[in-house]
Amino acid sequence: MKEYEKPWQVLPAKIVQLANEHASKNTDFDHQLAFLLLDVGVETALKVYLINKKLDVEKIYFSDLIKKVKEELAKENLDAELDDVEYFHKVRNKLYHQGDGVKPTSENLHRYSELASKLLKILINVDIFQIESEDTKPKYSILNEDQHYTYTIEDAAKELSTRLRYFHESCALIVEHLHPSFATRKFALELQKVWEDTRGQMYTDDSSFQTVEEAVVLTNFTEERLRQFDEVAKKYIEPQDIMRFGFDVASDVYNESDRDFVDSILANVNHLYVWLVLQYFENSNDEWEKYQHFAGKISILPERWILGLDESQISFEVVTQEYKELKSWIVPHQNTLDKWVTHNMPDFQRPDMDLFFPSGKLHFDW
Repeated sequence: MKEYEKPWQVLPAKIVQLANEHASKNTDFDHQLAFLLLDVGVETALKVYLINKKLDVEKIYFSDLIKKVKEELAKENLDAELDDVEYFHKVRNKLYHQGDGVKPTSENLHRYSELASKLLKILINVDIFQIESEDTKPKYSILNEDQHYTYTIEDAAKELSTRLRYFHESCALIVEHLHPSFATRKFALELQKVWEDTRGQMYTDDSSFQTVEEAVVLTNFTEERLRQFDEVAKKYIEPQDIMRFGFDVASDVYNESDRDFVDSILANVNHLYVWLVLQYFENSNDEWEKYQHFAGKISILPERWILGLDESQISFEVVTQEYKELKSWIVPHQNTLDKWVTHNMPDFQRPDMDLFFPSGKLHFDW
C-alpha cells in the first residue's frame, strides 16, 4: 500500500478501496456490500473535506452536507457532480432499509465507483487508482528494456514450467513414433500400479537402520521395486529396440542411482520419455543428470526465489542468473526436438514456444 500523506486520507480511501474489491466480484451480496461501502466512503470524504475547512459536521443531514460541500467547492471553481451523489445515496437508502432482494444495477455500481474515485481526488487529494495499482503490482518483477513490459518472477517461473511441459510433450511424441509400445496408456497404468503398490515405503541409508532385520527388509524391498519395474518394461520392449534402463536386474546388484532412476520414472512417466529421447543425444548420462537438475529446480519455483529474496538469502542477480541458466538448457534441447518433429512428422504442427514468451535483455525492477 502506498503511504498516505495525511492521516485523514486513510479512512475514506480504504473504505472506497474495499468497496471496489467487492464490486469486482460476481455475487449479489458483494455488489450490495460494495454499494453500501461506496456511500460510506463518499460521505466520510465529504465530511473530511469540510472538517479541513474548519466547518462543523456534527449531526448534519446528508442533504445539508451536500449543500455545504457545493458551496465550498464553488469558491474554488470546482465541480464534483454532487447531484449524482444525492441520487446514489437514495439508492443506498433503499438497499439499507429494504434489505434482502434489493440490489444495485451494474451500471449504478460502476458509475458510483467512478464517482467515488473522482471525489477522493477532488476532496482529499487521493488517487485511488494509483493506490490500487501499487497494491496489485507484483512484489518482484523484471522489466524488459527493449519492449518495456513487466515480467514478474512468477511469470519467469511459469515460463520455465511451461517450457518443461512442452518439452515433455515433445518427448512423448517422439517416443510414440520410435517406441510406440511405451507410449500406450496401458503401459503408463502398469507403471502407476507399481508406484501405488510401493510408494508408502521409505528408503533409508544403511547408517540409519535401527536393526539388521530392518535393513534386510528395506534392501529386499528396493530390489523388488526395481524388479517390478523391469518386468513391466520388458513386456513392452519391442524386438528391434536395444536399450538398458541403467541397471542389470540379473546381476542382483542395485545402487542408489538405480533406485532414484526407477523412482523418478514411476512417479511420472514423462521422465521415462525424456530418458528414452536423451539416449539419442551425445553424453546421454550427463544430459539426464542436467534434465533432473532442471526439473527439480522448476518444481520449487517461484516459491524458492520469493522466499530467498524476502529473507535476503539470495539476490536479484542470483535469481537472474539461475533463470538464464535454466533457460539455456531447455531452449536448445527443445529446438533440437522441434527440428526432429518437423522432419519426421511433417503433418503435425506445433506453435513456436518463443512466440509466447519475451526475449531481449532483462533486468529487475525494484
